[in-house]
Amino acid sequence: MLRATSTRATRGMTLLELLLVMTLLGVLMGIGLGSLSSMNLGRRAAIGAVQNTIRAARNTAIARGAPARVKLDPNAGTLISEAFEVIGTWQFEGGELLRGAFELDGTQRGTLYVDDGFIGQALSFPSTGKALAEVPVHLDASYDLADGFRIECAVRAQTGGGGHALRLGTTIGIDITQNGGIKAWFVPEAFDKTGRRIKGGKLTLETPTAVLPSMTWKRIALEYDRRRLSLYVDGLQVVPMDDNGVPTPVVATSSVWSI
Repeated sequence: MLRATSTRATRGMTLLELLLVMTLLGVLMGIGLGSLSSMNLGRRAAIGAVQNTIRAARNTAIARGAPARVKLDPNAGTLISEAFEVIGTWQFEGGELLRGAFELDGTQRGTLYVDDGFIGQALSFPSTGKALAEVPVHLDASYDLADGFRIECAVRAQTGGGGHALRLGTTIGIDITQNGGIKAWFVPEAFDKTGRRIKGGKLTLETPTAVLPSMTWKRIALEYDRRRLSLYVDGLQVVPMDDNGVPTPVVATSSVWSI
C-alpha cells in the first residue's frame, strides 16, 4: 500500500523581505551609534578616579587616626591624596642620647629619668630651669611643614610647675602654665605684595586652667592642616572661646612656613 506524502520545496528570500531586514538593521545600528556618540566616557572615568581618590584618603585617615585631604588643581588637571605620615618618635629609657626612630637621636642635659612614665620611663625636668632636651630635626629634610603637621606628646605637670614643653625654633611652641593650663602657638610665614616671604601673625591657643591635673599623665596633640590650628588633650579638642562664650577656631590664611 502506498502512503501519500507531500513535499514543500525550500524557497529563497524575496526582495521585499530582504529590504525589510536591511531596514531594521539600519534602524538598530543608527540607534546604537547615536547612544555611543552621546556617552561621555572621559567624564565617567574622571568620576571614578575622584571617587577612588576620596575613598583612599578616607581609609588612610581611619587607619592612621589623623586627617587626610584631597587636592584638586583644575588648571593642571591633577588630583592628589594627602595624609599625615609619622616622621619621628622618641623614647626616654635612660642614657645620654634620646633614642629616636629613623636614626634621629637627641641629646639632653640636666634632666632626670623617672620610672613611672606614661609608658616605661620618662624624662623629668627639675625646677632649676637649666634642664634641656634637644633633637636636631632641622637636619632632616622630612621636617618640612609646608603641608601641615601634627605633634603629639605625653606630659605630667608637677604641682605648681610650668614651663616650655616643646619648642620648634621660633615657629611652634607648647607651654605649660603654673595653673595647669596649656598655651600653644604657631607662627606661619606669609607673602607680602612683592612676593617676599615674611612672618605671619602669631596664632595662639590657650586652654582653661586645670586642664592638666597635677601628677597626672595627659596626651597633648597640636595640629595644623593649612586651614586652622587645633589642640587636643586626651583626644578631645580644646575649642577656644571668646569673651561671650562663642567658639572661635584659630584660622590662618597663609599656607607656607618653615622651621
